[in-house]
Amino acid sequence: SDLLRYSIQFHQETLVPLEQEIAIVRDYLALESIHYEERLRYHFDINAHTLQLRVPPMSVQLLVENAIKHGIANLPNGGSITIQSSLLNGTLRVSVRNTGQLHQPSVRNSIVDTGIGLRNSQERLDLLFPSHCSLTVQNLNEETVEAAFTIAQNPEHSHESSHR
Repeated sequence: SDLLRYSIQFHQETLVPLEQEIAIVRDYLALESIHYEERLRYHFDINAHTLQLRVPPMSVQLLVENAIKHGIANLPNGGSITIQSSLLNGTLRVSVRNTGQLHQPSVRNSIVDTGIGLRNSQERLDLLFPSHCSLTVQNLNEETVEAAFTIAQNPEHSHESSHR
């Protein structure tokens, strides 16, 4: 019910604390675990210093959903997902790594030939954080795909109201 409520209300919010987004991702993965059973394994590596930083709602959830839909679901033995956050030199980085491979790798910092959800996420990041963000999707190696976004934390956004 929390996931449904959040997905309905997310249009009312411009930015939410990463902590809130991670809570929804946990709920989503709990539901998906029922469907995929032992084929879906996941791990969170969330830096405590990033929990109150603000991100667009559904931004992490979309990356996790894509990891399942385009990665784990296509593998007979399933796979794993790792959700990480870090803060380095004032830049928040959130990544979702999953077992799988991109068939047409995307160009770094440009989401091309990918689904509409990723394009919309890139556009939303660009609108909220002009010149202070990136969204990448790439093969890390022969077994792992990583989708990640970065947001440089700056004064004009760190105190922004969560409502439009």
